[in-house]
Amino acid sequence: MEWLTLEVFDADSAAWAWRDRHDDDLVTVAISTGATYWEWHQHPYGVALEVCWPHESGLEAFRNSPVVAAALERAPDASGRDDRGTGVARRTVVKKT
Repeated sequence: MEWLTLEVFDADSAAWAWRDRHDDDLVTVAISTGATYWEWHQHPYGVALEVCWPHESGLEAFRNSPVVAAALERAPDASGRDDRGTGVARRTVVKKT
């Protein structure tokens, strides 16, 4: 199984509003690339989307999708800060195996 987590942090606009605008598109791409599981999480500092694929090819297709790139480009710009002060960028992409 291949996992990917997208984290978007609050900034000049709320991350939940970004999620509401891009949820359908991101989930559609996840499904079309073979995802078997996806779930949104809301946190005090933003949102996270976890997605799982049975094969790495699905994960790579999702990461390389122009729809995903466009959604991430429109994420709130926290410019390297978060509420915990760790300096995590606004868009964190984590690959888990």
